[in-house]
Amino acid sequence: MLTQDSIKGFAQRCGLWLSKRMQRAIGRLRARCMLRGATIGRGVCATGRIKIRNHGTLCIGRKVTFLGGMIPTQIIVHRGARLDIGDETLFNYGASIEVWNELTIGRRCMIASMVRIADGPGQPASAVRLGDNVWIAHGAAIGPSVTIGEGSTLAAGSVLDRDVPPQTLAIGDPARFVGLNLLAGLSARSSTTTASSFTGAVLSKESLQ
Repeated sequence: MLTQDSIKGFAQRCGLWLSKRMQRAIGRLRARCMLRGATIGRGVCATGRIKIRNHGTLCIGRKVTFLGGMIPTQIIVHRGARLDIGDETLFNYGASIEVWNELTIGRRCMIASMVRIADGPGQPASAVRLGDNVWIAHGAAIGPSVTIGEGSTLAAGSVLDRDVPPQTLAIGDPARFVGLNLLAGLSARSSTTTASSFTGAVLSKESLQ
């Protein structure tokens, strides 16, 4: 039996659903306008400002999202350079991407706010590559000639100047490495310890946000 409260709740849910759909549609239109001159896949969305200087080749995969915030994301692709962004990758506000030679970002990566990635200026060997499912936390910086393996994480505020193996946590300035499999093992062994020792032993992606 329908009541006034159930009808009101249904109307609110419908309104919220329509609002999200409208925001997404506006974001897609905004992305099309701001990313003119780039090759973009279906469903690319920008809920905030993006500053683009594209004098090279910029290819953006399906369902890539640029979130809005206090500071716009900036993308610079210099003449003769190439930037490839994989499907379903997410950028928070204020990220800075500058490409002099070649930069590849894999699928389903997460680029947090105020992250800086640059591959130069330098020689063609200075290309930067991020594998699939890579997490770059707030304020981290990535320099030239770096490859980050699939499933790895760069902690907040870290500075990276060398390659990172797959499934690895890189933390610090300069970044040092800890295997995520090792952290998972510590978590499993700590399940029978006190809550305080567990908190001290385990690092997670959530703690690096």
